Amino acid sequence: MRLFYKLMVFLPFGILTSCSSSTDHRMEQTNSTIKTNKDNVKLDTLSKMTASSKKTYTEKEILDRIEGRYVYQEILTNSILELNLVVKKNQLNYQIKTTKRNCTGLAKLSIDEDGQIFIFIPIEYDEYEGDLTSEDDKKSISEKPKEICMSFDPELNAFVFQNYGNTMNYYVILNEFGDDKYIELRKR
Repeated sequence: MRLFYKLMVFLPFGILTSCSSSTDHRMEQTNSTIKTNKDNVKLDTLSKMTASSKKTYTEKEILDRIEGRYVYQEILTNSILELNLVVKKNQLNYQIKTTKRNCTGLAKLSIDEDGQIFIFIPIEYDEYEGDLTSEDDKKSISEKPKEICMSFDPELNAFVFQNYGNTMNYYVILNEFGDDKYIELRKR
């Protein structure tokens, strides 16, 4: 009879303990699998976004590919930036249209040693105060830069440039676009 009472008291406790620990163990396994899957997905997505193009383009290939109309629209101010590029006699001609400007001229194409592609468009910044970290720099504010540097991704057919600086290096390239720090122009 004593054995029966012991079994009645301890058996349910043992069953409950083993069930809850196996459930916890299964939950831990599932959670670790989910975390691993999430991390793998994040890594895959991140590597696709940050991986630079493996193909290195020649200047001629870029010129053949870069022609077209690129557009950016700022929703809050309803401002539009349109960049038209045309290659004539191996020179890159541009036209930039915004609500405040309409500029045309020649752009310069550059490919760095890592294969990154840049174009330089001669447009004066709207505001420039230079490096604000030193008192000496405040006394001698240099002239406004007169060139926008845009990076080009031939795979995405997109240009990107930083439209304004920060508290240490203050500048605004195109003030039509308010607080939009990065401008990305997509081919249309």
